[in-house]
Amino acid sequence: MFMPIVQGGVTWSRIAIGALESTKGFDNGSGKTNFSGNFDGLAIGAASDDRIVVVGITGNHSGTGEPTSVTIGGVTATIAGSVQRTGENDSSMWYALVTTGTTADIDIIYTGTRQVVAIAVWSIYGASGAPDYTAGHEGNTTGDATVSLTIPANGFGCAANSGGGPDPMSVTWAGLTGDGEVVARTNSNHDFSSDNFSTLQSSLTVSATGSANMTNCSLATASWGPAE
Repeated sequence: MFMPIVQGGVTWSRIAIGALESTKGFDNGSGKTNFSGNFDGLAIGAASDDRIVVVGITGNHSGTGEPTSVTIGGVTATIAGSVQRTGENDSSMWYALVTTGTTADIDIIYTGTRQVVAIAVWSIYGASGAPDYTAGHEGNTTGDATVSLTIPANGFGCAANSGGGPDPMSVTWAGLTGDGEVVARTNSNHDFSSDNFSTLQSSLTVSATGSANMTNCSLATASWGPAE
């Protein structure tokens, strides 16, 4: 049963609240397709019958394609959306209802080899199962990554961006709050962001802007509203 939540002095009877739980990057060096065992024991939040665990995945350096299989604590995840810059970078969002445990092994399998993979893990409570909205951006030259993402009232949105560029390079987010950078290699930038909103965000501009030109960037986003 979903209980009312008090946030900022306001009581909402229906709300989807999300939070960042963990991030991690892995540099394989020569490239591989199976990243099982590289993202083990990661925090996924407090156990609950309505907990949705969302994993944003970014990869780059050699190979093509997005992950074909993702499991979270042994539970098969569903892809919400993906963006790929062929031969360069990919970003995707995956989610699963994981009701038990506070940590989980996250296993990722790609179609083509990837040298660098990074992930962010968010927990969401009180949300509908599938995302309400998704949006993606693929940039084949240089510049910022920008999408328009609608986020329901009392909802949660998150984003994953991968891009190349000079090192060091910082990324500034607009629309969502940055959850930190996971840079596993020179010229390999992996950035994540998220936020909760009490009011409807219609076609919210979500962008990732590099301190220098990002190249071949891919940005994947998704949002969840309260369960009906």
